Amino acid sequence: MSEWVKQERNPPFTIYKVVDNTNHATVYVGLTRRTLKDRLQGHSDHVDSPINQLIKSKGKQNFSIIPIDYAKNKLEGWEKEEFWTLFLLENGCKLYNKDYGKSLGPATKKKLSISHKGKCLSEEQKEKISKANKGRFMGIEHLRSKCVKCIETGVVYGSISEAGRKVGASISAIAHVCKGERKRAKGYHWRYATRKEYSLCQNG
Repeated sequence: MSEWVKQERNPPFTIYKVVDNTNHATVYVGLTRRTLKDRLQGHSDHVDSPINQLIKSKGKQNFSIIPIDYAKNKLEGWEKEEFWTLFLLENGCKLYNKDYGKSLGPATKKKLSISHKGKCLSEEQKEKISKANKGRFMGIEHLRSKCVKCIETGVVYGSISEAGRKVGASISAIAHVCKGERKRAKGYHWRYATRKEYSLCQNG
């Protein structure tokens, strides 16, 4: 009996992605204990969610749901779901998660913050990231990375991820500000910048 069949019969927490087969784009990242077939059906039935609206507009037959990671418990699952959400956002994916999956409560966010302290990626995670990015450049050299500028400080960052790390802001929050969907992230105003602005900032 295959390992996958065992997991389907007695599944752990599964971190998954939903893929739009019409353009091969990843459009959602989630966490579930249900079978993936049932979870995709749940997305099709949940009429108030952005992913449901996308599935409804294109047809359920045009979407696939694929496992990308597993977790032994819910807290580990939340950590991995957040990791893959931020990783895919940084690599240019447009996700239809509500608030980009950032709807966790303050207590849960604190637990996640504590659990991340001093933690390094496992060899398994590093291998998955390496395979996902084979042949690509990351950071400012990555074709999909978007430079952003902090209005208050005038500093231009090579990517949203870099900006988030430097000021301690959520990557999704900065992205929302740049898209005009919210006013501030970490108390700052943000906008997208050009690579020329980034180069001038670095050399200035």
